[in-house]
Amino acid sequence: MADTCVRVREATVADAEAIARITNASILREPAHFAIEPEPLSVFVEGLGWRRDRHAWCAAVDAEGGVVGYAKSYDYKPRGAYRWTCEVGIYVDAAWHG
Repeated sequence: MADTCVRVREATVADAEAIARITNASILREPAHFAIEPEPLSVFVEGLGWRRDRHAWCAAVDAEGGVVGYAKSYDYKPRGAYRWTCEVGIYVDAAWHG
């Protein structure tokens, strides 16, 4: 973590591998994710393309353009009463924890 300046931009499918690495490290390290085993890359590729009309995924990138964290949002439940409700997840690479 030489340079602590990060930039936030829209995440793309090209970021899926870094996003998977950050998430899967979190799954193995802490219970907050609720998954108990790492997830395959395909889960993140699919997630990056899901409901982009309503939900953004953002990547935090360092000075070299490497993904050091990300935020995602997605529908909470499919029922009509929840149509304006979403869940949000924020993940930061362990090397960037303060």
